[in-house]
This record gives sequence, structure tokens and C-alpha cells, in this order.
Amino acid sequence: MKRFRDLSKEELVTLTDEQIQNFIDIEIAYEGIMPVLEPQYLAVPAIDIKPTVAVYECHSQLFKNKEDAIKFSEMEKLESSYEYSIGSDYKYCSQKSDYGNDIKTKYFYKKEELEKVQTTLQDISRIQNRNNEQEKEYKNFIKETSKVRQSIYETINEAQDEIAEIEKAKKIYEKHLSLADGNKEIADKFFCDAYKNFPEIIEKIITA
Repeated sequence: MKRFRDLSKEELVTLTDEQIQNFIDIEIAYEGIMPVLEPQYLAVPAIDIKPTVAVYECHSQLFKNKEDAIKFSEMEKLESSYEYSIGSDYKYCSQKSDYGNDIKTKYFYKKEELEKVQTTLQDISRIQNRNNEQEKEYKNFIKETSKVRQSIYETINEAQDEIAEIEKAKKIYEKHLSLADGNKEIADKFFCDAYKNFPEIIEKIITA
């Protein structure tokens, strides 16, 4: 069985997506990580009810009538306080911190409608929890194996870059050979001078 690290650069650049995934799975197996399959989510049942009961909220208090919410917003509100240096056994009242008197409209379901679809709602909760657990487990697996994937793709990218540089160098050498009217010695000199900072490419082209 070949491992990814056993492949030549020429083999690396011709790998298909399926082959790459296979080598990723092999390395994951060598790392001793338990595989996690991609989640197969269950369909969540639909319910034909909507929140239609409007209430009014002010300072976390809910009111059936907006007028009552407005009256409440205008009332002076107190809260229990104490000095830390004295202790909580000696409390006093102070004006409650003002977090604004905005009145918000909120919508709730009707209780009797919820009771009619109670079984379906329980199924929805169970399915959503199952789907969430699967997604969490898969995300953790992807995170745990990210170094394996990154290493393999970086190696492939490096091989692709190197092969591309070699192909470009071959074309440049052919141009030098043409400029030298086919004289290999002169073409070699042109090429070696141009690629003096890349001895590995010179070796591949000149001695090929």
C-alpha cells in the first residue's frame, strides 16, 4: 500500500479528488483517529402554527394591554441594594437603574395550538438535537484532521509549482537552443547563466 509521502511529484500533480481523499483517509488511519462520516441529517417535520398572540414587554415584564405597559414604564421602580463593606444582611431600597422604557411587541403561540401538535414538537426537538450532535461530532473530526489535510494539499501545491517551473524552464532552454542555432554548448551556457540561482532546475534540464 502506497502512502502519500511515497508518491513522486509527477504522480502528485495527476491525483484526482477521489485519490487525494483516499490518501487523506490513509493518513488519518495512521494517526489513529476514528473516522466520522459526513452527517446524514433527518428531515425536520413542519408545523402549521405561528406565534400570533401579541403582548407588550417593558423591563422584562409582559403585559396584555399596551396601556398597562406604558403606565408601568412611567412608574418609579426600586431595587434591593446593600453595601459590600457592610454585608447583605443590611439591605435598603434604591432607585432601579434605568435601562430605558422602550416598549417592545412580542408574539407568542397559543397554548391550545401547541398542545395539539405536542407530539410533533417533541419529534422536532429530538431530531434537531440528533442533527446538532452529528454536526458537532463531524466538525470536531474535521478540526482534528485539519493538519493532515493541510499537509497533503500543501505538498500537492508545491509539486504543481515545481512541475510548472520545470515546464517553463524547458521552453526557455528550447529558446536558448534556437538562439544558439542548435549549438548545445552555447545553449547550455545561456541557460546556466540565466538559472545560476536555481541549480536544481539546471540539473533537471541540462542533464535530462
